[in-house]
Amino acid sequence: MTLLVAGIEGETAWMVADASISGGNLQVRDREIQIKIVRAADRKALIGFAGDQHHGTRFIEQARLLQSGPNVVDALLQWHREFRSVEFAYAYQGSDRICLVRIADGISKRVLTLHLGVGFSQFQSIRHRRKVDPAPRAISQLYSAGRSIDNPPEQLGIALRTMLYLFAERRDRDVGGFVLPYYLTQQEAFLLNYGYSVSDPILPQLRPGARVPHGTAALGGFSISLTELGIDEGIVVYWLQKPGGIVFLREGSGYKELQIHGTPSKAKSYVFDNLGKNIDLWFNELDPNEPLDKALVVHDSQGKPAFAIGQHGRNLTMSALNTSTEFYAKAHIELTPATQDQGRNCKPSGGSAAGIAARVHLPIRVDALIAKLASFRRKWFR
Repeated sequence: MTLLVAGIEGETAWMVADASISGGNLQVRDREIQIKIVRAADRKALIGFAGDQHHGTRFIEQARLLQSGPNVVDALLQWHREFRSVEFAYAYQGSDRICLVRIADGISKRVLTLHLGVGFSQFQSIRHRRKVDPAPRAISQLYSAGRSIDNPPEQLGIALRTMLYLFAERRDRDVGGFVLPYYLTQQEAFLLNYGYSVSDPILPQLRPGARVPHGTAALGGFSISLTELGIDEGIVVYWLQKPGGIVFLREGSGYKELQIHGTPSKAKSYVFDNLGKNIDLWFNELDPNEPLDKALVVHDSQGKPAFAIGQHGRNLTMSALNTSTEFYAKAHIELTPATQDQGRNCKPSGGSAAGIAARVHLPIRVDALIAKLASFRRKWFR
């Protein structure tokens, strides 16, 4: 099953989907992973699907090779009418605005928002509730970074966070895997790189100013990193508590999967040894003696100090300053590029550490979401 949600915010379209293949006779532990959103080859459109995995994957891969525009809507509609078991979402650069089209129920329709698949009512319930509640007595953090000149759309970050919470709370387990978030501007389409982590239930034992450690699988901690490999070369997904992940290598008609195992440093070494490529992860083994270069104190909505972000070279750490009351806080930070590669700056990203190749140097959006919250006992991966 699938949940895909998309919308238009200002002059930007955004699209998120889960990556789980479920249903039929598949048990939860036998569930597979599938990329359900792709960027057009000319980088001017996004194509996503819900429904039949075989036909959906085949058709979005064909669509991505077409010249972006209304002609792709016609092709998607024809395929949908031939196979009603698959529905599509398509965002493209129109002549004067970004267009979003829903292809389902035998018709195509331009819309401002859309959803496909299952679980949307619960998604909306989580999205609109006032209290953020993924884990009891824990600290959750969401870091995100885009390669666009402008910041990624705010609604995309909200949808990303909501989908992550949905994975933990949905009893049917028919959506999951990881969240794949994209957005489309008047310039081109971009993947939103992100790192999300939930600590162990360390509050209120954590002392104000103490560094927040990575969570552990034994006590319910969870950390996921999603980053782009190079420029259109693939996607890297890594679970810190597993520990391991998948490198999705872009090929002509889809993705080839490479399983990676071990700690972040071992996973990076394995990929380099086997592919000759460097990958970026939002998490790393930080040397406790590494000196602090910069620190940023972030305040909550009441103006009280909430947490501090420390920069240690290309690594980031977070220290909680408010350990007694529930709060929500956000920050935007800018880090100096570490290297340059063929005119493209490389900038560090958040979590405990990482660097993402970027076309230009610009602020990195960091949403640090912190809370003392409700039950979180289901396993995030099998």
